[in-house]
Amino acid sequence: MNRRTQSLTPIGIRRLYSLKEKFGYDSILLTTKEFQSDNLIKCAATIDPTKKIKYMVAIRPYSMSAQYCAQVAAAFNEVAPGRLMLNIVAGETGGEQRPPDPCFDVDIDITTHQGRLEYVPIWLEKFTKTYAMGRKTPILVSTGNIDQINATKQYTDISLCMINSYLKDPDKYRLNYERRMVSAQVVIRDTDEDALAVVMNTDTDQPGIRYWTIYGSRETVKQKILDLESIGVTDVMLNNGTDVIKQDAEVIDLLVYEIICEQKASLA
Repeated sequence: MNRRTQSLTPIGIRRLYSLKEKFGYDSILLTTKEFQSDNLIKCAATIDPTKKIKYMVAIRPYSMSAQYCAQVAAAFNEVAPGRLMLNIVAGETGGEQRPPDPCFDVDIDITTHQGRLEYVPIWLEKFTKTYAMGRKTPILVSTGNIDQINATKQYTDISLCMINSYLKDPDKYRLNYERRMVSAQVVIRDTDEDALAVVMNTDTDQPGIRYWTIYGSRETVKQKILDLESIGVTDVMLNNGTDVIKQDAEVIDLLVYEIICEQKASLA
């Protein structure tokens, strides 16, 4: 799993997905912000039927009705069966200063974080009941809130949380989901000490980065990723560093390819 935050053109999406599949990635997350154009339309327009990599598109429930999202997901699966995943998120619209503006009337005050948390299970129930046709789209719910986990787990195929949230309380996810994905920033340098210095000395408004970063030398990062399986992690989303700390994406891609090849060889 790879994560992409920048807005891409349709041509950019096609190139990105074609490149990442060569390294063995199962899917790529495309995040959503209100100033970006719609990724569902761009992905559907750029699908290469010869590829297998999946399109994970972030959806904010207050910006699209459950019924319309179900129709779009059904249409996407008609165009490219099994290639779409939906990441349902309850957070803000991505750094904008103004509160979210719903496209339809809701009884809950979604201008508050608590209101958005409460609305997600309501939206998911509507999505499930109004699903148009065909194969059900896999749903990921991004949350570490135990109340929301309990309210949404019946609709969730894969949980998604930051790696530090999972490490703090693995059972919160292991006891509620069959598939458990963690998201992490990756920082690879020549030595563990060099990587730690980069993480600790980076000037950022996200001081928590040191807690949700997998950092170290190449071999250290590789072992940290492999060790996640022993604590119940089934899927890993790797951010190549473009959010906070710059990181050579090719270094991560080659490491992912190496891990996947070794796993396949062990099963042969």
